Amino acid sequence: MFFSCTQKKSQYILGEKFAAYEVIRGTNIKHGSYVQFGFENKDTVGVANFLFNMEHGEDRSYSEGILSSKANYKWGKLDGLLTDYYDKTSKVKYVIEYKKDKIWNIISYLDINGNSLDNPNFKNGNGYVYVYDSLGVIIEEGEIKNGYKQGYWKRISNTGYVDSTFYNKGFVEYDDWEGLEALKNHRFVLL
Repeated sequence: MFFSCTQKKSQYILGEKFAAYEVIRGTNIKHGSYVQFGFENKDTVGVANFLFNMEHGEDRSYSEGILSSKANYKWGKLDGLLTDYYDKTSKVKYVIEYKKDKIWNIISYLDINGNSLDNPNFKNGNGYVYVYDSLGVIIEEGEIKNGYKQGYWKRISNTGYVDSTFYNKGFVEYDDWEGLEALKNHRFVLL
């Protein structure tokens, strides 16, 4: 009978920030499953998979034990479908197709009652996009070019206040909403 004497190649770590994950032994490189727990109730709030410190595979987020979003990653970039759900209902809010971190197609966008919300002028990473709240009211709108937010995007609050952000290839160049100064030069890929 033959018994292997090789060391295990990974170890399971319970971090200080309520996350458990695998690393390659002797390194800090995340490789394998990553599970994040809630701060107060210790419920699972996120599950992801990593290959050599990059998200790779399905990533799921939870709110109070209910699935709130799931996304697919390839080598650290959103690639495939991103599905977002309305809080506490498991009802689909939207399904968006990404290609290498770029918004490519809006497969579906629904209000809380399941009614379709249109984005007819957006396809293959280009066009004008509307972002809706749960009742189907437009709360943000703007252009996407080559998969990134581009130009002025208008945000509309529930009180009717309008402000805007100027994007250049997904990066914030200017924002007239005070308090977002810290977000300059941060690329936004999610709607």
